[in-house]
Parts: sequence; C-alpha cells; structure tokens
Amino acid sequence: MAALPHSYGNRTTSDLDQMLDHYLITTEAADERLRGLLPVPLTCEFTDRKGALVWLDTERVSLVAAVQTAADSGRDYAAKSLPLLLAYYLGFRSLFDELLLVSGIGLDAARRLSDRTAECDALTNLGLALNGLSRWEEAVAVQQEAVAIFAETGDRRGQAHALNNLGLALQGIHRDEEAFSAHRGAATLYFAVGDRHGEGNALNNLGVALQAMHRNDEAHSAYREAAAIFRATGERHGVATTLGNVGDILRELERYQEAATAYQEAADIFREVGDWSRELATREKIATTRKML
Repeated sequence: MAALPHSYGNRTTSDLDQMLDHYLITTEAADERLRGLLPVPLTCEFTDRKGALVWLDTERVSLVAAVQTAADSGRDYAAKSLPLLLAYYLGFRSLFDELLLVSGIGLDAARRLSDRTAECDALTNLGLALNGLSRWEEAVAVQQEAVAIFAETGDRRGQAHALNNLGLALQGIHRDEEAFSAHRGAATLYFAVGDRHGEGNALNNLGVALQAMHRNDEAHSAYREAAAIFRATGERHGVATTLGNVGDILRELERYQEAATAYQEAADIFREVGDWSRELATREKIATTRKML
C-alpha cells in the first residue's frame, strides 16, 4: 500500500491539514480543467488541459498516498473527497488498480460520515475500476447497488452515471440486451437533467452495445449522434473515442478507406489531448486497416 513520501513523515497536524487542503483545492482545479468543465475555480493555476495533466502526472504518487494518509489520520472529509476528484484522471490514464484503491478508501470514509451522495459516487468509481480490471461480475454488483441508492435518493444524474457504468460491466460478460437497456436508460436520464457530456458518453456506449448485437446501422447512428454532442460541447476526447468506434464499424463493413480516415482523426485528437495509450492503439488500427485497402 502506498505511503506518503518520506519528507511528509514528520509533518505536524497543521502541516498535514495544509497539505491536504492544498491537494483538495488544486486537484479540483486540475480535474475541472481536464474534463473541460466551466467555469474553472478562480484559484485554478492551470491555463490549459495539458498543464493540468502534467501536474496530475507529477503528483500522482503523492496524491494516492495522501488519500491513505487522510484515512489513517481520521481526516475522513479529505479521504472521501480526494478520490472523487482523482477518479476521472485515473480512469483517463487507465490506472485502474490505483482507482480501485482510492475508491475503496473513499467509500469507507463516506460511510463513516454517513454521506450517501459520496457513498454512491465512490461505488460508481469503484465499479468503473473493476470494469477496467475486467472483474465484470463484481462491477455489475457494485453498479447495481449504486443505481439502487441513487434511485432511492432521487439523484437522477448519479443514477445515470451508475447505469452507464453498469452497461459497460454487462457488456464485459456479454449480457448485451441488458447493457443496451442500461445505456439507453442512462442516455434518457442524462437528457432529462441536461447533462450533454453524459448523454454523449451514454450514446457512445449504446453504440458499442448495438454493435455487439450486430445492429450496425443503429450503432453507427448512435456514434454519429454522440460525436455531434461532443463536438458541440468541445469535448475533444469524446470525439476521438467515438470516431474510433465509427472506424471499427466502417472496417467491419469493409469500408476500409473511410475507416482509416476516421481512425486518423481519432489518433490525432488523442495525441492533442495527451492520451498516448489510445493514440498508439488507434495508430495500430490505421496500419492494419491500410493493409486491407
């Protein structure tokens, strides 16, 4: 289990509180800049998305360790809040072991504080980590629990998040009809609460479920609708993800030149936003597709 760097070992209570406050404030700013949410906090020191990523990459080990230190020292507010602020970044970097660790710590802290909203958010992120680690059955159980609690509390946006992630877990065990229903329900809820970014994600995932069911025309339409939403909201990473899925459909339909074009645009955007692992995977698809021309 991670520990704080040695230089933190002898900090006083006041020093530790100041460090955790700094991490909470700065991580919130980095998270909002990374996800393109506006307005960013006035205290935000990051002028662009790249700057936020650089800071998070540099501080990641210490941030993860700070979550554990907060829990160990009885600072449950920081222990439940910091994991929620790190979740998008850790998912973006595919650091699912670390996401699992901090989300579990955050879940325990939220329960000690009787904070139902934070508990549900932590469950959702825990399920996302389990998805990333291909622990599908566990992910389904966690997301179903989150969906039920969000429904009980009347949090429709949270329910949409949990449903969307539940759909991903169901896809992992090939329960495609149920995954389709979960993503469709998520898209409906996102639309109802006016969350365009969430709606785009749900529609993209809906397309994946439809593609698994060999309903390619419907999948293509869902991807195109998702891409239009992402372009309208300026969510470049979402555009790239959806274009990659469009490329998969086009390649399956043996429309290889169009597929290569979609992959190329996706790879260029992944490079632009700093997602090097997905850029590499997409460029490998470009090379494979061009051999089919």
